[in-house]
Order: sequence, then C-alpha cells, then structure tokens
Amino acid sequence: MDKSLPPDIFAALKSPVLSTTISPNGQQVVAGLKDGSLHLFDLVEGQPIGQPFSGHTSSVLSVAFSPDGQTIVSQWQL
Repeated sequence: MDKSLPPDIFAALKSPVLSTTISPNGQQVVAGLKDGSLHLFDLVEGQPIGQPFSGHTSSVLSVAFSPDGQTIVSQWQL
C-alpha cells in the first residue's frame, strides 16, 4: 500500500495539524491538532473514523500507534 496521505484529508479540520502518524498496517492515520484534539482517519476511504478524541488541554505535539495498531498514544504541551 502507498503510505502517502490524500492531499485534502485534513481540509475540514478547524485547527492546525501539528503531528501525524500512519498505522502499522497503513490503513489509518491519526492527527494531533493545536487545539488539543486527536483525529483518526481511514486512508482507504479518506474519511474520519468516529469522533475526535479530546482531553488534552494544549497542543498535541506527537502521536504514535502501538506496533499492533490497537493503541494510540499522544504527547501534549504543558
């Protein structure tokens, strides 16, 4: 699978994307945003998966998938 992002996949997001990572199977991408949210997308369909994750009170600086792709971790700015 080509692990490139569709050019407009993040177009509807209302906050700047600061960090992204592609899942180990190459089928999802997670984006960490300046507003503290995380957004998960299906790369095959080019569509969001579920609702954004929230809880950070500041910008999400880095995101990562676990090796099995079942867990997402994120780091935010204090």
